Amino acid sequence: MQPSSPTIHEMEIRRDVAGLIHALAGADAEVRRAAADALGNLGDPCAVEALCAATDDSCREVCCAAFAALEKIHEPQTFGIP
Repeated sequence: MQPSSPTIHEMEIRRDVAGLIHALAGADAEVRRAAADALGNLGDPCAVEALCAATDDSCREVCCAAFAALEKIHEPQTFGIP
């Protein structure tokens, strides 16, 4: 029996930023939205580049979640400030 993939919630609890970034690029819009939410909750600046890319997602809810996550992280380079 093959082990199941961790859920977004499990990745958030483990602070698995790399896993959440990977999920942010997945095929399922709800998973992408949840990943963006989780990344915002974690506040890790390593997620900024992926979240910036997600602001141009084909799903409006993912875009909104990515913008909200970036706002939570408060990284100056997100807004073009050196």
